[in-house]
Amino acid sequence: GIRRRGQMLNSSGTGDSLVVTLDPDQIDDRYFQAGVSCGCHVVPGLTYGLGGVRGSGRMIDWLRETFFAGTRDTGYEALVARAARAPAGSHGVVVAPHFQGAHIPQQDPMAKGAILGLRTGHTLDDITRALFEAITFQLRLAVDTYAGLTGETFPDVICIGGGSRNTFWVQM
Repeated sequence: GIRRRGQMLNSSGTGDSLVVTLDPDQIDDRYFQAGVSCGCHVVPGLTYGLGGVRGSGRMIDWLRETFFAGTRDTGYEALVARAARAPAGSHGVVVAPHFQGAHIPQQDPMAKGAILGLRTGHTLDDITRALFEAITFQLRLAVDTYAGLTGETFPDVICIGGGSRNTFWVQM
């Protein structure tokens, strides 16, 4: 669905893939340094750029399987309800969302994930929201990287895939 230069698509599922349309003449080494993969678009005269967050959906599944196994809160709706109960900033819990390495803009396949700032007063609500926030901030870094490379602002992002049905996350 992205057929003009300056459009962006987020395919949200096992990972979050951000795809942008590009003029092939604008591609230079900066794209590759930032971890953007480029290829031939189906529209003549355009190229696509691809990057995003590796394993974002898989991280959410890991959270469900690890922290909610054996509870009645195993569904995605219950997970989102927990995340929504915690305030923005997750009471200081921060997640580094590099469970499968880092992509755009860090480009470090050996990067590791982490849950930081935990104290005895934190809850699963805080950790759950912190994971959603971490993935969202990583996506923001990718959008900002694309903006810096292309000069586009990407005011609208077309969202598809399983993650697009999570209105809490899409609004975040």
